[in-house]
Amino acid sequence: MEILGHLPGMVGPNLAVNQVISIPPEPLEHIAHNGSKVSIPPPTAHIGRAPVEVRLLSIVRREGMVTNTLLTVTFGGSLAVGLKIGEGKEKRATTHRPSPVLIIHCHGGGFVAQSSRSHEVYLREWASHLKVPILSVDYSLAPQAPFPRALEEVLYAYCWAINNCQILGSTAEKILLVGDSAGANLNVGVTMKCIELGLRIPDGLFLAYVPVLVSFVPSPSRLLCFMDPLLPFGFMMRCLKG
Repeated sequence: MEILGHLPGMVGPNLAVNQVISIPPEPLEHIAHNGSKVSIPPPTAHIGRAPVEVRLLSIVRREGMVTNTLLTVTFGGSLAVGLKIGEGKEKRATTHRPSPVLIIHCHGGGFVAQSSRSHEVYLREWASHLKVPILSVDYSLAPQAPFPRALEEVLYAYCWAINNCQILGSTAEKILLVGDSAGANLNVGVTMKCIELGLRIPDGLFLAYVPVLVSFVPSPSRLLCFMDPLLPFGFMMRCLKG
């Protein structure tokens, strides 16, 4: 299993930045569309306050980016952040200007499994080909942390990333939310919360096989799910309850 964990680094592109960041659970202030300040509370559902972990991936080092040689960037206010030493690898490279684009990624896994590391194989390829910083959110999983915990954490990470885009190597002129399956569902939820709260709306969504209609309708496709060998009906219902 340890070898499988190192497989993306062995077969994928070598990244200048692959860093796990632990965001402290502190209230955030976010500027709404009308210029007013909106307070974003830290996630508290089910398991109480806890840091939200995200993974920053970039093929090049950019000005202002966090490094794994730093214990902390700063404390107090919206810039508070803790870095896990040794989680990332960096290579000596020219420092580039901040990217105008930031990609925020949510992994799939039925709300009950997977992580940014398990999706690192294609995230490395994206970072290499797109030349854009990618921030992947390691949201808490059900059944220990069922809905709405994951949605709270992804919204919190989204607002934190906008407030602190400079340490992510981006000016955040454009922010794209990307994800597959459960992660794509969370991206839709975050976008709807942004509309509801008057927050900045993502500039684009890339949603791969996203579940949006989960009510049971006796259509032919829904009936076929009873015979699906890949995703049995019972397991699917347990994921949806998460």
